[in-house]
Amino acid sequence: MNFFKKLSYSVGDVRRYPDMVAQGAGKAFLYLLLFALLFGTLNSIIVGYQFNQSIGHFTGTLESKIPEFTFQNGELNVEGTMPIVLDDSKNGAVIIDTTGQTTEDRLNPYSSGLLILKDRMISKQAGGQTQVFLFRDFQGVTFDKQDLVGFLPYLKWLAPIVAVIAWIGFFIGKIFSALFLAIINLVISKLQKANLPFGRLYSLSIYSLSLPIILDLIFKLFHFRLPGLIYYIVALVYSWLAINQIKKQAGEAF
Repeated sequence: MNFFKKLSYSVGDVRRYPDMVAQGAGKAFLYLLLFALLFGTLNSIIVGYQFNQSIGHFTGTLESKIPEFTFQNGELNVEGTMPIVLDDSKNGAVIIDTTGQTTEDRLNPYSSGLLILKDRMISKQAGGQTQVFLFRDFQGVTFDKQDLVGFLPYLKWLAPIVAVIAWIGFFIGKIFSALFLAIINLVISKLQKANLPFGRLYSLSIYSLSLPIILDLIFKLFHFRLPGLIYYIVALVYSWLAINQIKKQAGEAF
């Protein structure tokens, strides 16, 4: 059974899961590797492209919306009327104020955001966690707006490195996702009284991830992300049906 047949069966024919699982964990892992070579590479291309787009967008925003500034002796000085608020929405904002009149609580109305002050930068993540970066840690570093505008395009050369890291992360992430699913499928197997060994459940979990991964990639193409709960629910539905099918075929054998 070649890779593309397995891919087709994994997505569209749960009745073939018993045949694929019976081939063993080694063949399932090979399927995962080939799957990563195909779809992980596609994911890497998307990530690299979006990285370049983000650099281009930030460069455009920097040139058009941010006034002249200088960074020297661990302090940032920005010209113009402040605070300057960029990308203001309920989900997040970037706020700049080097006058000393704005404090950290300015980020309270936002679920995430970035506050840039004279002597520090405060990053607020979704969930309320904040990180503070003190500019005094960059003593001896001096640059201005034009230096930064001229430097940013060079970051686009990092896109291939970002893409390679994304591929490695994709492959390793799916190995652990399948392991996580296999543990849950161990419970499902007990509930269905199938009592499948862990190796077969791990193989089954790899195949059941096929559709969720493809859906996640489609979402990424449109700058969205498939919610993790839906991702695993889809995989678990496939797993439940596949375990039931394996149990049914085992019963018919007797």
